[in-house]
This record gives sequence, C-alpha cells and structure tokens, in this order.
Amino acid sequence: MIAQTVGAEEPSVSVSSRRDRWPELGEAFDTERRLLGELIRILLHQREGLSGNDVEILDDSVYSAQRVLLTLHEARRRRQSLLKLLLPGEAVNLSSLRDELVGAPAATLEALDRLLDAAQALRRELGINRTAIQGAASIGDGLIRALTRSAGRATSYARHTDGSPAAPSGVLLDRQG
Repeated sequence: MIAQTVGAEEPSVSVSSRRDRWPELGEAFDTERRLLGELIRILLHQREGLSGNDVEILDDSVYSAQRVLLTLHEARRRRQSLLKLLLPGEAVNLSSLRDELVGAPAATLEALDRLLDAAQALRRELGINRTAIQGAASIGDGLIRALTRSAGRATSYARHTDGSPAAPSGVLLDRQG
C-alpha cells in the first residue's frame, strides 16, 4: 500500500505496509544466500578442475560463475529496493544492517544472519581459490620459462636464405602429447 503525499515527488510507504514488507526482505536475504551458496559450489568445482588440470572444468566454472553473478546482481537490486522502502535515508552496509533493522521480525533477522554467514564462507573460498590459481599460474610460468631456456636447438621453422636454421625463437609446445 503506497500513499502519495501531496506535493511530494516520491511515494511514501505507510507503517502497516512496511510491516508487510519484512517477510519480503527475509526472502530477498535468503535468495542472495542461496546464490552465494551456488557460487561456493562453483568455486569448489573450479578447485577440482585446477587440481586435475582440467581446462574444461575451469571454463565451465567461469561461465557458471558469470551466470550466477548476473542473477546475484538482480537479487541485490531487489534487496536494495526493499531496504529503501523500509529504511528511508542513506544506504547501509550489509554487515552493519542488523543495527538498522529495528522492529524487524526474528525471521528476517535470522535470514540476514544466514546471508552474512554465507558471504563470509564465500570470502574464505575465494581466498583459497585465489591462492591456488596464483600458485598454478606461477608453476605454469616457471615451466614455460624452463622450457624456453633449455632449448638447445632452433624450434622455429624459419631458415636463413642459405638453408641454415635461424636463431632459436622459442619452443613449440604440443598440448596433445
């Protein structure tokens, strides 16, 4: 129930309508929590692909994460819209939101706590994956450097005009074996 105040540019929300929105906010928190959980599962799957050197799993995980992040963006917009209705004024950081939700039902506060726990778990998993990916990249870079330094003969197809091989210009890598 939105009531338009005379002369006001934006509609105001009645007190009874605000109370009706608390369950919606709890649902919005739970939707975001579910999406964060899905991101955690994707990160775990990505880590499996990384440990098994499975490029296909890595590609799939990137695509899946992009899809979930787009959905998460929409879920956050919904939550922010509800918060604007319930808490007029300045935007509040999610971690300090609990203090602002005075009068919210316990179910809404519990949903917020679950969301914050999921966000913390996601942060932890992201840190693990970041470290693992950086380590794998470092190992891969070191391997390529070692291969290019140890090249004792020319690996280029280039030849001088007299038919002699050109100076080494790198190593050819055959990913197929």
